[in-house]
Amino acid sequence: MALERFGDPMHAQYGSHVFSAAAETTDLRITPTYDAAGRTVPYSVYSITIREYISPSIGGIAVAPTSAQILTAAAVKSAIATLSKNGDVFRYQSRGLGDLTINTGATTDVVWGPKPRVIGVKLHGGLTVELTWTVEVAIPNCADAVFKFALMEFNFKLSFDKDRQGYTTRVYSGFLRIPQTKRSVGDRTLSDSADAYLEKIYPPMLPGFRRIPGSWVLSEDRCRGDFTITDEEMPPTAPPVGCIEVESNHVYHTTGSLAKWGVTLSAKYDIQRGASPVFAVQAFLALLSARMATDVAGMKVGDGLDLSGTDLAPKLKPFLDNKSKPISLIPVAASASEPNIYGRTQAQLSVTLAFAGVGFGAVFAKSSLWTSVPAAAGGVWKDWALNVGTLLGPRGYAQLVFRPNEDSIVDLCGRTSAATPGGGAGSTIGAPPAAPPSPGGGGIFGLFGGGLSGLLSGAIGSLFPPPTPATSWLHYKCDATVHADTGRVVVTTLPNSPIVPSPQTQTAVWDVFNTLPVVDGQSASAFPPLAGIIDQGPGGQGGSQSDVGTVTTQQRTRPKLYVTITGQALRAGFPIPMPEVVSINGAAPTLIGRPYFAQAIVANGLTPIVRADWSYTYLFTDDGGLPSGPVPVVPTGFLT
Repeated sequence: MALERFGDPMHAQYGSHVFSAAAETTDLRITPTYDAAGRTVPYSVYSITIREYISPSIGGIAVAPTSAQILTAAAVKSAIATLSKNGDVFRYQSRGLGDLTINTGATTDVVWGPKPRVIGVKLHGGLTVELTWTVEVAIPNCADAVFKFALMEFNFKLSFDKDRQGYTTRVYSGFLRIPQTKRSVGDRTLSDSADAYLEKIYPPMLPGFRRIPGSWVLSEDRCRGDFTITDEEMPPTAPPVGCIEVESNHVYHTTGSLAKWGVTLSAKYDIQRGASPVFAVQAFLALLSARMATDVAGMKVGDGLDLSGTDLAPKLKPFLDNKSKPISLIPVAASASEPNIYGRTQAQLSVTLAFAGVGFGAVFAKSSLWTSVPAAAGGVWKDWALNVGTLLGPRGYAQLVFRPNEDSIVDLCGRTSAATPGGGAGSTIGAPPAAPPSPGGGGIFGLFGGGLSGLLSGAIGSLFPPPTPATSWLHYKCDATVHADTGRVVVTTLPNSPIVPSPQTQTAVWDVFNTLPVVDGQSASAFPPLAGIIDQGPGGQGGSQSDVGTVTTQQRTRPKLYVTITGQALRAGFPIPMPEVVSINGAAPTLIGRPYFAQAIVANGLTPIVRADWSYTYLFTDDGGLPSGPVPVVPTGFLT
């Protein structure tokens, strides 16, 4: 049933097609469309169905049937062509809605409409065609409505995940929509894009969190953008300026005993794109300087060691004299690497140092493990976030954007060429953010030229001055071997004639590792009898070899006692003195033979490393006396 007409005739027009005065509205529905959250109505969809009759007429003059059919068909075809295109101007008046005028002036459809939905065609009597047309118009219903260049819908979700240590990860995801329709029915370009509104919904960084910008997906009609942004809670220590992420490791390890130590500090830096690796070197050296300064200030020679009640105390006087003095940290190894030349910029740095004279417990209690990171090496979230904020912002380093002129509407009409993003005018390539300024300034970082290697070697040299003589030892090992000459010799008499070997013994098996079975109540020996090596004839009596000589020993001289010392040593910056045995248990031995001692510089780093090797033999004589009691462990003056 048709809607009741108001006093004035209905006026309806879509594009160039003007509905006749006799046209009538057969259906009109208004459907509020809720947003994804169901909290508001961004727009309502007006669904209007109009029916009219098209028949031939030329100025009111009747025409021949054939011509009438041609005219009707042409009029219907023209109406269908116009009424099937979206985005044209629509006027609808005098039907209880006031003046509904769409896509002209300020009022425009907000979802690429008006959108024709159904066109019905029915022939009446061969010359008249009944045409039924349904169109949808999407517009907001408020008095202060905005129809373009604004957010039409914005909804998001928040999720919070906590790990076993209580660190939180927040995921912020959602979408935005904007209103848009064609500038005119034949226009193939876009006037707006949802990409232009990304910054409006991008939240500031959470203090203490690392931003992962995530994904941004632009819909096919360019009116919707879906986003996912993740914020991960960071540990209290933030990376240094110029670096995105850092992994660092600090290890103390013993080298031969619980009083000789090596300490290695290493770090791997993911450097901000476009930034200099000097940022990483500066941060590493600042961390190294702070931690090693804590070690020198906190650990003293002798900490954690109690040697006062031992027999070695008198022998270790050089060591004990340095108790409570600061340790010396001696650089023994360093490395700098670029882990992936063709990948993202990274720097991997490591320094190993040696020190001695501190016990195991003191290293745990007084070393720089678990101390705070200085500001120059990172640790301040605000400084780090201000520096990387652009990189972790909505556009990343490349600053890619989508502009409306990088797209066009393509269909089978109009022969429009496809447009692709990033080509020609309005390219998607934005200006990347400026790199952080090259680091400089005073202190140790401003003193060294020669590029990165000069900075690294020079700074380490300033951080670690040469050791003192007492703290310069890296390794010292001295072994004492005592051996004696009993003065007894073997005396063997010769037979009158050559000895004839026994054929049986020559074929016997000498199996010293085998236990032979018991035979006739007597256990057999693993060795053939020594007497059996000589053929003494039948029964072993007389025979051809009755004179085979004798084997005895004689004490020909007094017993003698020797001691041999062998060893190696490493020392930083100082020559290694030649060791000597002064006395053993009150006896003074005499150096004999060909003593061997050699030393050379085996490494030239910040401090020359000297190595020495030696081997001497001493004899205890009547003049020096013989030691009483067992020979003790040779003291070295350095804890091995």
